[in-house]
Amino acid sequence: MVEVSRSMTRTVTRAQGGPLLGFGPFVRKEAHEWRRSKRLWILLVLMLLFSLFALLGPIGLRALVQTVPAASEMSAPAGTALAMLPDAFVSPAALSNTLAVIASGSGMALFLLVLTTANILVVERQSGTLAWNLTKPLARRSLVLAKWGVATLLFWLASSIVPLLLTFIPGVLLYGGLPTDPLLVLGTSLVLLLSSAFGVLLVLFLSLFLNNQGAIIGIALGLYFAPLALGNALPEAMRPWLERLWPTHVDRPFSALLAGQPLDPIALVAAVAWFIGLTALTFTIFQRQEVN
Repeated sequence: MVEVSRSMTRTVTRAQGGPLLGFGPFVRKEAHEWRRSKRLWILLVLMLLFSLFALLGPIGLRALVQTVPAASEMSAPAGTALAMLPDAFVSPAALSNTLAVIASGSGMALFLLVLTTANILVVERQSGTLAWNLTKPLARRSLVLAKWGVATLLFWLASSIVPLLLTFIPGVLLYGGLPTDPLLVLGTSLVLLLSSAFGVLLVLFLSLFLNNQGAIIGIALGLYFAPLALGNALPEAMRPWLERLWPTHVDRPFSALLAGQPLDPIALVAAVAWFIGLTALTFTIFQRQEVN
């Protein structure tokens, strides 16, 4: 039955729609499934809570500093950095940094990405829906590309774009003006998009070999957090290479640029190589894999 399904898929693909046969309808189906699922809305609520904390945290900190007894002000003459510290917490310049934190997913995005997308193939394979989908006029490349693209885009919207849109106007009002570095905010959000695309691709790749969500979550998170453990075990001279070449660090060259650092060509080549290599492996293996 599996072999019949694969041969039918290849025949219809060659005859009618090419390598992306059925891509559009399957994108709509995936988007509909994501909108119906609780995971997207739970993710959105969590990211909005993190964003609210990031937005109001500096305001609370300024209020705390301003409650210091007047005696401390005597040791901080007007015009000094200490005297101006409360205003530095809440200002248009500070708003740029706050919105950048929100655009980055408030530091929780990639952890939540793994938890949110771990079932991207597993549930359909276990229920038989995956094999059933492939009996339709649907190319395997279309299936993988649609799952990858929809999951990446919706995760990025829920973890970065929607929180930014909902906190921008309150931020301008609370911080006293427009952010002074909008390119930092935009660039940070685009880096999260890149990281999200790689994270979803990694989960898809693991899902080709594993049929258990717990195992996928464990291995994926292990790959993300392994540099922290390996860095302490490796000789100090090798630690910079670990940072530059580790697969889940595909965003590091671009994050460094946003921080005003020069572009690292070795890290950039490594990021491109990991991205292209994992993409090619995922599509090639799924194209040849038996689905039952």
